Amino acid sequence: MITGGDWHDKQAVYFPRNVKASLSLEKQVLHETFGQGDVSFTVHPVDKSHLNINFDYDVFSVDKMFVQLPLIVYYDSEVLVDGRQFEEDTCLKVNKEVLISNPTMGSKVRITVPENREAKIRPPISPLRWYGGDHGPQRYEPFYQINLLSVKVDSPRSKGSGEFMLEILD
Repeated sequence: MITGGDWHDKQAVYFPRNVKASLSLEKQVLHETFGQGDVSFTVHPVDKSHLNINFDYDVFSVDKMFVQLPLIVYYDSEVLVDGRQFEEDTCLKVNKEVLISNPTMGSKVRITVPENREAKIRPPISPLRWYGGDHGPQRYEPFYQINLLSVKVDSPRSKGSGEFMLEILD
């Protein structure tokens, strides 16, 4: 999706130049500075089973951007997108929510996407297992993979925000 320029210019779009984090019981903040502005995530525990995950941005010279929430999905989990089974080899539109159930951990989590924003869940990527070079099939598959829940922001004005809701279900 990124055209023109050398690879350093392209990386400046998706690799932050600076990252700051702060943690407390009341909130957790991740602030990232990119070449085109800043994006912050703030997590507020609402109660014992709900978290608000707010994002704020202050950017310039940006036509569109994607705010992405990484989802850790264990090998035996079931992922439902708006009640439909998620096929791992597809990029699927999310209208309302993603539900992740894991029988081994006995956990079930619902993530609600921001209203009035285009959202998709992307095919999973495996955690990095080595640096450099190609490696053939391995004896052991990773215990988890990472899906990105992407929210598209078209023509972002200089400042804006959105909110995910994470709910832990019984």
